Amino acid sequence: MSLKNKIVSLMAGLALTSCLAGSPLKKPEELKCNTTYCTYNVSQEQSIVRFMTYNIAHGRRLKKSNYEIKSKAEVKRNLDDIASLIKEENADVVCLQEVDIESTWSFDINQTQYLAEKAGFPYYAIGVKYDIDLGFFRFYTANSILSKYPIKGKNVFFENDFARKVIGGDNYVDATIDVGTKKFAVLCTHLNSNSYLPLRDPDDVQKLRNKEMAMLIKAAKKKKIPVVLAGDLNSEIPWFIQSNGKPPKDTALKVLFKDKFFDWQQTVSFLKVNTPEQKEFFTGNVKYPYQVFDYVFVTHGVQLKNYHVPKKKFSDHFPVVVDIVLP
Repeated sequence: MSLKNKIVSLMAGLALTSCLAGSPLKKPEELKCNTTYCTYNVSQEQSIVRFMTYNIAHGRRLKKSNYEIKSKAEVKRNLDDIASLIKEENADVVCLQEVDIESTWSFDINQTQYLAEKAGFPYYAIGVKYDIDLGFFRFYTANSILSKYPIKGKNVFFENDFARKVIGGDNYVDATIDVGTKKFAVLCTHLNSNSYLPLRDPDDVQKLRNKEMAMLIKAAKKKKIPVVLAGDLNSEIPWFIQSNGKPPKDTALKVLFKDKFFDWQQTVSFLKVNTPEQKEFFTGNVKYPYQVFDYVFVTHGVQLKNYHVPKKKFSDHFPVVVDIVLP
């Protein structure tokens, strides 16, 4: 092989290695990643971040409750599977929901820290969702962000009513990710669920979701950088026809779509709503197997590529993975 050819081969190998390592800068024009999902043209001025959102159900896999878990070792095995999936998908930034932080029923494991170490993430941010400490029992769960890139700032949003001030409340983690010469914001959230019904009125829950969505949009509009909104939104596409032949009752996504600050049409274009192919994008796994609750939305100017849902049953939700092309 001539010296010129050796140099060309070496440069190609270095470019591919950079891609596999998740480096977002100076991408080659023809991007080739270590999964079958990633082959498309990107200019050198653009940066790519592989993003995942995942409701991990407190590390209990498909069990109905963490009280069914027999040992700390079982929790760790479940978390190890989640970490392996994150590594397999080569994610650069991960938005997690239902993550326990030294909760009694999860055998006092800091699940954010555990996953960060197992999956190889040097940076993470934790936003408390509920923190109830009775001395003999602690329930501390969070939304969290794992990142291979520095996290420069973090804010947490709480509900204002008295009860939620005491025990915590549904929130989002607002973090700024520093990707070399570029930055983007991540709003990682879990909108209110019906988990405590019949103690909670469904209409009140829906109103609270709408309020939370409006808060997220308001926070995003304050940003001077691209914004990613991701998580378990407990809301479906308004024109999605459910298995009962009726459209969904929840309206949080209507709030997002009506505002138009986020380029929601880009996300929806991947989901193939009301077609036979839509099942590829269902993120409900056990209780609601034919629905989409988990999403990644971006502001205008940011591109989404390879939006897909790995069908690994490590939780009662499937994750969403997408390549984000920053301008």
